[in-house]
Order: sequence, then structure tokens, then C-alpha cells
Amino acid sequence: MLSAQDYANRVSAIIGPMAKGEAMSQQWRWSTAAEAKLSKAKITQMQKELRLVKKDIALTKKAINAAYTTERTKVGKGFGAGFAAGLLGKKAVGRANAAVRDNVRRNQLKAIAPYDDVSRVIDSILVQLDQLKLQLDSWIAANSATH
Repeated sequence: MLSAQDYANRVSAIIGPMAKGEAMSQQWRWSTAAEAKLSKAKITQMQKELRLVKKDIALTKKAINAAYTTERTKVGKGFGAGFAAGLLGKKAVGRANAAVRDNVRRNQLKAIAPYDDVSRVIDSILVQLDQLKLQLDSWIAANSATH
């Protein structure tokens, strides 16, 4: 299973120099309609790759959630739980089990948070790339009409 940092590195590799903070419109330069169309095709390819990374992140999050769900369902099961209930009382053991389940849930949220952050970054990049594609389309339309 890849870490959130591994996914962030994959995103950086896909977007290239934009990862260094350059404005997207400054990175893409074109002077002819053919160059603009090629740039648009490259942007579309980048978006496809980013969406694949996002799907991989979703699968990783699913696996993490499944592991924690299994861990949560095991709370309060087994011979020790029955023994403790007889010794301490069912209410006390129930409160302790609820606290353990809450702790497991907090750990689950902590484990998933970095993946959510990378997903939000990908969403932001996809929106910026869509805006750039719109600029390209308008540039192509304006320059095709004059020629």
C-alpha cells in the first residue's frame, strides 16, 4: 500500500514544473493553433493520469477503512470480554468498549487525512487545468477566426 507522500510524489511527477509553483498559464506557451491543440491534448492526458491517481487513493482509503472496521468489530469480543463483564459489570465494560471504538475511529480518521489532502490537491489541479483548457479553446477560436 502506497503512502500519501508516494501519491503526492506521483502527482508532482505528472504535473512537472507546475509542482514548483509556476502559474499554469505561464508554463504553457503556444503561438499557433496546432501548438495550442497539442498543449490541450497534453493537458487532457495529465488530467486522465491525475484521475487515475485519485482512483488509486480511493482504493487505498477503502483498504484502510476495511482494516479499521475489522478492528472496531473485534472490540469487546472473546473470552476476556465475558470475564471482564462478570467481574466489573456490563455497563462499565460497555463504556470501556465504546471508548476503545472511539479511539479506533480517531486513529482511522488520522490515517485517512493525508490521503484526503492529496485528493483535494488533485481536485484543485484538475480545476486549474480545466480553466487552462478553456483559455486554450478561446485562444484557438480567436486565432482560427482571424486566419
